[in-house]
Amino acid sequence: VEPLFAHSSDSDVGDALWSDSESDWSDAQDRESDGAHDASKAPSAAQGGGRPWAHASRAKRRARHAVRVAKRAACGGDDPKMTQEEGGGGTFLSELSEDAALEILKWLTPKDIARVACTRKSEMTMLTDGDSEVAAAVWGRVTLRRGDDAAKALATVRSLAKTTLKELDVSGSGVKNLKRADLIETLGVCARVTHVRACDLGDVGKLTTKDVAACLDAAPSVRRMTCDLGHKIVYDPIRRDPTAKYIDVYDENVKNLVHTLENEKLRVRRLKLHSADPSSVRAAAIASAANGPNKVESFDASWSLRIANEGANAVAECLAQGWDVKRLAIRKAAVSDEGAANIAEAIKRAGADGKSQLRWLDLGSNDIRGPGACAIGDTIGSPGVNLTRVTLRGNGIQFDSLSTLGRGIAMSTTLRRIDLAHNGFGNSGVLALAEGLSKARAPNLRVILLGFNSIGAEGVKGLMAALADTDVEHLDLACNVVGSDGAVEIAKVLNATKLKSLNLAVNNIGVRGERAGVQALSRALEGNQTLEILNLRGNAISKMCAGDLADLLLEDSALIQLNVGYNELYDHGAWEIAEALEDNTTILGVDMQRNEITDEGASCLLKTLELNTVLQEIDLRSNMISPECLTKFEVFGDKANCRWQLEPPKKK
Repeated sequence: VEPLFAHSSDSDVGDALWSDSESDWSDAQDRESDGAHDASKAPSAAQGGGRPWAHASRAKRRARHAVRVAKRAACGGDDPKMTQEEGGGGTFLSELSEDAALEILKWLTPKDIARVACTRKSEMTMLTDGDSEVAAAVWGRVTLRRGDDAAKALATVRSLAKTTLKELDVSGSGVKNLKRADLIETLGVCARVTHVRACDLGDVGKLTTKDVAACLDAAPSVRRMTCDLGHKIVYDPIRRDPTAKYIDVYDENVKNLVHTLENEKLRVRRLKLHSADPSSVRAAAIASAANGPNKVESFDASWSLRIANEGANAVAECLAQGWDVKRLAIRKAAVSDEGAANIAEAIKRAGADGKSQLRWLDLGSNDIRGPGACAIGDTIGSPGVNLTRVTLRGNGIQFDSLSTLGRGIAMSTTLRRIDLAHNGFGNSGVLALAEGLSKARAPNLRVILLGFNSIGAEGVKGLMAALADTDVEHLDLACNVVGSDGAVEIAKVLNATKLKSLNLAVNNIGVRGERAGVQALSRALEGNQTLEILNLRGNAISKMCAGDLADLLLEDSALIQLNVGYNELYDHGAWEIAEALEDNTTILGVDMQRNEITDEGASCLLKTLELNTVLQEIDLRSNMISPECLTKFEVFGDKANCRWQLEPPKKK
């Protein structure tokens, strides 16, 4: 049976679950004012009556309650809703076998199950009794799903699953209206809960050490709590206690974190340290490593320039001793070559001993230029090291370190993603990287990010030669200087690769009316059966290239997404693309933002939307389409995104 929970405001679970405020406002729009107001206007505070229907609502609610009390007294104290009724057609759930009841319940919504529980005493007992196998199956494990209202869900759990709930999972950024107080109250009410999971909580953020302590104190029966934990290192005691010494407040703050990590019931999916320094990083890393296996899955000490090499060295000491952390992020923390080299050496040593479990390493936005990058390259390809994702973006890596880094990438049998964007190493750097990549095949490498590196046609030529006959699927070359010549070089080797997505945004491919690059890409895609996403955004592609883009769309290829936004296609380009899309049966999305398309070009695209039933979205934001023409796109709903239009050109 799928995890079940929650009821909506129209549920029959009971008025006791709803406050006066919720009752007053639940159908406020349908209630009439009993004040002397204009009948044509809805009652409002602006009319001087505050909430004029509120006291009438409460009076009605009190009357309903009085009727229920009278009926209950007439039935000998039993709620009439829960009283067995004689006669009537059909079969109640409690009259079925347990197997049949479970089969029915798995097809019902949580709201319906809550309603079933309130029909009669027998159904309530079957679905809430701690000794009932049906109740254990229905409410034993509760998982909130995306879009669920956590407040209502947890209220239902507190009402119906007090004695049956054993596992509660409130994880997921898509869960709405989750409050820490509701979670703590639910854990306090449900006496048999043993496992709790609260990760990726979206707007609620990560739990604090106080939240964890409150949850575990409220539910002594919990054997395992898994959560995301955030902790801010306190440096300024003045705001809290003017008489306290700096060292006393700081030490107490760090001890609080260490004490929380020492709790054997706690498992941390992600530990995020805010405003950390070397000492706090050391204490947190040691506590994470010393309190049993799988204590902390992800350790994040990013965005604190106090950490520097001293903090990186503290982390390296724990890694060398076999710390089983899976993800490590020390981004923008003033780490230089020394700290990076020590971390790399520690991972390598742990790998040689068969103890390394690190999968993700993020050292982006630091100052790792030469020896540190070389050390990381040596580590990536070392035996026993199982890194799958490495991020070194924004470090200013020097070109003479990239050959070693490329060789390590090529020799790794586990690495799937490498991020070297924002390093500015130019053609010489990417050629050194390509030379290293050519040393081995990198069997699992799928994603390479090389944006913002000043790579030109020469560098692209060497890189594509190194990627031929590899399994790389995603290549990001955005915001370089590839130009038309570089696009030609890419097109020559494109069909020898297995690329599924290619990002060439902002590369001057069509500057000054150049067509050779777009033409070459169009011809290369004629027989290509792998490339699905092509991004040509912001390349100054003119309307003269529109025919080449149309040829690309007319070919039988695997392409499903094309981005030609922020170019210079104008109405002529829109017409060419619209004509090609009418016969295209594979493209699902086209981005044509900010191409100065007016009503003339938009009219052509309207016809395309009518004829093409495969196309799922066309993005026409920030063009020059008039309000009158925009209304014609409304019939297509989300299929046409036409928001934020610029002012149409004035007619002469």
